[in-house]
This record gives sequence, structure tokens and C-alpha cells, in this order.
Amino acid sequence: MLRTRSVVIATVLVAVVALAIFAMAGMGTGAGNKKEIPKTNGTFTAVYYAKVLCASETAGPQSKITGRLTLVYRNNKLVHIEFNNKTLPLGILKYPHNVARGGELLLDLGAITNLRNDTNSGVSVRRANPSSHEESPYKAKSSLIITRRAVVSNLTVPGAGVIYFGEFNDIIDYDDVANVPYHFAISIMHPAATAMGCAGSYAAIFATLQDIK
Repeated sequence: MLRTRSVVIATVLVAVVALAIFAMAGMGTGAGNKKEIPKTNGTFTAVYYAKVLCASETAGPQSKITGRLTLVYRNNKLVHIEFNNKTLPLGILKYPHNVARGGELLLDLGAITNLRNDTNSGVSVRRANPSSHEESPYKAKSSLIITRRAVVSNLTVPGAGVIYFGEFNDIIDYDDVANVPYHFAISIMHPAATAMGCAGSYAAIFATLQDIK
């Protein structure tokens, strides 16, 4: 049963990779009269419109949930996460619950400045034209696209089971002038996914900036 469950979860994660790339592909158009993301000093609260894709442990894609994701930063460190007014543990963004480790960059924005392309560790960093996502009232001052990729086998994720094989990709569009994550797509495997409304421990999160203060 555990083997079947884990294979289903891994398969769903691979499917989400394509969705994440597709979600990012439409960026860079429609800036219009949008305001730029204000520059921060590393201490701020960012509110995102989030789409959460869930999968059950037994039956593949189950539901899509939308809501308000709030990230609170102090000196570039993430200190608090909420989804629809429910507090989530910071541990959902740490390895192995966030297998591709993109979530770990959201935990510490200071680590992003030191990132370099590294095929061995699955890190890709590239400069793009400043983004303007249609679901955000903001446009980015700059756009640093970070992709973290991981291919894993026989990985035990506490609270989720064993991944016998899976490919994971996290994507972050980071405004490094404003020092704010503008848009990101990450996968988590953590019991806290149920707090987001999922029936199981898997969630793919697509988030776009809505407000910053």
C-alpha cells in the first residue's frame, strides 16, 4: 500500500512540473499602468494569491484550492506563514518536505544573492525582462528566474511516505531590486497540507504577489 501511495504522489509531482513551467511562461506582458513592487529592507509582509493543487495518497489529482498566502519576513528571514488565516509550520519549506529545495530559498532571501548555475545540484539562475503577471496589481523592477530541480529515488519523507522515483522542480521569480519574491511555484509533501484544505500530504503551490507592507 505504501509503495502504491508513493508512486501515485511522485507521478502527480512530475505532472505539476509542466504546470509550473506553463504558469511562468505567460509572464512579462500586460504591465500597463501597474505600480512597481516597492523596495524593501528585508523586513516586510507579502500577501499572495495562491492556487493550491492537491493530490490524495491513493487517487491522483483531487482538488484545487485558492486563497490568501501571507509570508512575514524579518531581516530577509521568513518568520511566519499563513494560508487563509491558518498558520503553517516553516518546516514545510525545508528538505525533505520541499524536495527540490526551492522553498528553502523562501526561508532565507539572503541566500538567493549567492546562487550560481550548478548542474550538479540542479540549480538554474537566469536574468529575464522584468515580469508582470496578469494576476498581480504589481509589476517587477527586475526578474531573476531561479529553478531548482531534483530527481530522487527511495526517499523517505516523514509524514508522507516513501518516494520511489520522482522529478521535482521549484520555480521562483525573484525581484532582486525590491528584494521580494514576485511569483513562485513549489511542491511540498507535509502533513500541514491538510491545513491548506488538501485531503493528503501533497500540495503544489502557485503564488502571485497581491500586496506588500
